[in-house]
Amino acid sequence: MRPLSRLIALGAMSALVAAPSAMAANSATASLSPNKGGTVTQAAPVKFKVKALLPDTPSDTSGNNRLLAIQAKLPVPLLFNTLPFSQCNTVSFPTSKSCPSSTKLGTATILADGGPSVGEITAKATLYFGTGFTVLANVTVDKPAIINEGVVGSLRSSGTTGYGLEMYIPVPQSLSMPLQDLYPTVKSVDADFAPPSKKVKVGKERITVPLAGLGTCPSSKKLNFQVNALYTDATGVTITKNDSASTTAKCKK
Repeated sequence: MRPLSRLIALGAMSALVAAPSAMAANSATASLSPNKGGTVTQAAPVKFKVKALLPDTPSDTSGNNRLLAIQAKLPVPLLFNTLPFSQCNTVSFPTSKSCPSSTKLGTATILADGGPSVGEITAKATLYFGTGFTVLANVTVDKPAIINEGVVGSLRSSGTTGYGLEMYIPVPQSLSMPLQDLYPTVKSVDADFAPPSKKVKVGKERITVPLAGLGTCPSSKKLNFQVNALYTDATGVTITKNDSASTTAKCKK
């Protein structure tokens, strides 16, 4: 396992057990299946689900709350192994918006507030593993405008104690302002990840290697997840607001 691959884009998310029907804003749930850890050198295949309900930031027309990015901070024990797996071409993706099925990581649904004149907006994203340790997102929206974007996100260190890598998906202008003076704000993020696995031969043995899997469980047996919606102003540079929700999932040694 490549060390750099500690928990990668597994910004994995959603719950194999249905989330409670009455989650409060600024709350999240996460689960993994199976939830038994592997080892430092051999990660255990795992599927992730995470759902985050974010603080109720209403959409407005001022442009002071422009969605800048969706950020998912992931647990330290998640391991990422690129060697036996296909990777989607990051350079061509923004135009092609398609990748081989063997590179698919999962899907996500993002609900946003479009203000009183537009109402709720649903964005669907299909996520792929791309070259250069990237996560590629094909994002589609039906209203208030037809949108089909190929977005290149990064997989990098979260720089936050208690977390490993983070998945950072920037939001292009077509999504942060789909119509003139309309700036949707995120209400919830619901993601489901099922990274592929392969049988590979190691010496005389054949073992199952996951693209992203669970390494050794921490002594606390808790895995930290955090979902953030980052906002900016007209400069498009400074983060002016961070709507955040955090949770933990359990893992067994």
